[in-house]
Amino acid sequence: MLSSPVINLVSTRCTDGQHLALQRWYADHVHLLLAAPELQRAQLYRCTLPLAGEPPDYFCVYEFQSLDAFAAFEHGQPKARATALTNAAQGRSSIEIVQRRQYVRWLHRSWPAPRAQLAAPWRLAACISGAQGWALDAQRWLADQLQALRGCAPLLRAQAFVQQDQPAHAFLALDLEGADAQSVWPLLQDIMAHPSLYGQAQELTISWAASASPVQAWLR
Repeated sequence: MLSSPVINLVSTRCTDGQHLALQRWYADHVHLLLAAPELQRAQLYRCTLPLAGEPPDYFCVYEFQSLDAFAAFEHGQPKARATALTNAAQGRSSIEIVQRRQYVRWLHRSWPAPRAQLAAPWRLAACISGAQGWALDAQRWLADQLQALRGCAPLLRAQAFVQQDQPAHAFLALDLEGADAQSVWPLLQDIMAHPSLYGQAQELTISWAASASPVQAWLR
């Protein structure tokens, strides 16, 4: 049985307005973390437009092959060394960690690009929770709602991640092309408020939602 990909989602606030110092700190920190063979890639995003709740200023998505790989990374020497070297480095004082959670990828959909030449996609990110958790029937419901959104917005990719120890909590990431987050977010909310053809409708709570733009990416 194949393991599902796992992300470690670290959300942060910039405490002193020194965004460049924060970004340089991340560049050094993640470069050192990539000495760990378990870490496959990482990407830092900046929340550019709040849509609901109180989004963080930044979130970094660290990707692993499985929960076992993440556990090995957490207790490995490369992470300990990176933490020791960068905790006192310039830029660390600009960062306040407000959330750190691990999620297992639970749904992944992609669609053909609407044009041959793509503009840089933006990401709509949201932390949500469902009163009934995220069972298979909820997955069918969400997949159908995203298919409906695809009919009225240039949706390129959608991923949903579920927290392993608290399965009611999920992280939703949408990549779109040539659209405005402020206009797409109401469409998504409206679609999710209506019945779908498949799966059981979910009562959702939005912790936060934002339009986010990529800042840096690190690949192995």
